[in-house]
Order: sequence, then structure tokens, then C-alpha cells
Amino acid sequence: MEQLLLAALLIGVLGCAALVVLVVVVVRTVSARAGTLAGRARMQARALSGGLPGEVARLRRELASIVEAAARALAAARAAEVPLGDAPGLVHRLRLAARDTDTELRLIDTVPDLDRAGALLGSARVRVGEVRAAAADLTDGLARAAGECVGALEDLRRDCAAEADALRTGTRVAHRPA
Repeated sequence: MEQLLLAALLIGVLGCAALVVLVVVVVRTVSARAGTLAGRARMQARALSGGLPGEVARLRRELASIVEAAARALAAARAAEVPLGDAPGLVHRLRLAARDTDTELRLIDTVPDLDRAGALLGSARVRVGEVRAAAADLTDGLARAAGECVGALEDLRRDCAAEADALRTGTRVAHRPA
């Protein structure tokens, strides 16, 4: 009987500990998500303002959008089984370049001398443009690769038409291997 009570007590203690761990994980996840959303909201609000802080926020928002779009393009190409080549590695490098440029922009935002900050912002604008151009080249390449896969549709359509004709006439058609 004592062993049964001891086992029940042990199970209860372990259950409570598991519940505490679960609550801590959920609270941390929700807090992190709320912090991310609050940060985005602050950046959105700053992007609407004028002057140097507004431009820095707009450039940072553009960088995030560029990287997100490139990642979505890669995911879409992967899902469609488009040949990817080195695209995954290039998206990773794009993320790193955007992260470094974002860090530069955040640091520019802390410079108290507006003339100095404006001068630094010019070179950061150039880097944002380079990230934008690299992402555009990559997504264009993925779209073209997907379009080349569409060329196989012409062969498929021709083969299907030939098969339909053969079925109507009762003959066999030799198809090209896929």
C-alpha cells in the first residue's frame, strides 16, 4: 500500500513538473512572438515618419521583404520540383548580406550627427540596392527554371493527343520516355 501511494505521489510530482515546463515554454514562445510583432509595429510606424529615422526604417523593412520574397520563391520552386542548383545556398548568403546591411542601418540610426548619419546612409542605400538586385536575379532564375519545366507540357500535350487519337482508332502509339 505504501508503495502504491509513493508511486502515485511520484506520478503527481512528475505531472506537475511537466506542466510547469509546458507553461514556461508557452509563455516564452508567446513573449517572443509578441516582442517580434511589437518590433515590427514600431518599425512600421517609424517607416511612416519622415527624415532619416523614417528612411532607415523603410530600408530595413525593404530588406526584410526582399529576403522573405526570395525564401518564398525558393520554397515554391522546391515544392514544384524545379531544379534548384545552388539557389538554397544563395538564399542563405542573401540572408547574411541582408542581416549585415540591417545591422549597418540600425547602427546608422544611433548616430547623433544627422549629417554624418546621412552620409553613412548613402552607402547603406547602395548595399540595399545590391541585395535587391541579387534577390531579383535569383527569383528570375528560379522562375525561368520553372518555365523551362513547362516546356515538357508541350510534349505531354502532344503525347496525350496522340494517345487520344489511338484510343479512338484502336491503334497503339509509341510514346517518348519521360
